[in-house]
Amino acid sequence: MFSLCLTPNRKKEPFSGENTATYPARAHYTIEQTLSFQSFFLCETVSLMNPSNLSPENILPHRDGMLLVDSIIALDDNGAVTRSVVTAKWPFFDGRNVRAIVLIELVAQTAGIHNGWIREKKYGPTADKKGWIVGIRQARLAVDAIPLNTGLIARTENRMVFDGFRDIYGSVEWESNIIAEIMLQLLRSDVSADASG
Repeated sequence: MFSLCLTPNRKKEPFSGENTATYPARAHYTIEQTLSFQSFFLCETVSLMNPSNLSPENILPHRDGMLLVDSIIALDDNGAVTRSVVTAKWPFFDGRNVRAIVLIELVAQTAGIHNGWIREKKYGPTADKKGWIVGIRQARLAVDAIPLNTGLIARTENRMVFDGFRDIYGSVEWESNIIAEIMLQLLRSDVSADASG
């Protein structure tokens, strides 16, 4: 499946194990069509629904300026899609923009929604809501800053699941252009031999 996105006019190394030829980066940009697994994932998940009209507050412990996700667009066993609007309450806001590094947190929260929902499905609504220890395996940011009131779409997918460990691929779109691709590793902070999830 094809998708239209901003890509540099030079080849970049893909994430390890990925089959894409180009990625957004700080460079001279041209519009080109790219065929990739990520494009397939991004196009296909849009058709999913948000079960039970969940809100981010139902799953995430974040509140006030640290809650970056405004709504859940799609959620299923494979991934999550969320919508956010940059506000003055976001971390790294300088009066006009937020620094792009905050996109890593946005992807982590989207992954938290996905994996929290899976845990709740498995263990019921009384499942504990303990957090995850998050490691950043790789991050590519195509912009330095995002203006106030910008709408963003974040998408995540579990690439590998083992007990309380997750390997996550995430991306963030601004006006249909991918501006961040992030690989995270998540570990439940309370993982024991008899409790996985």
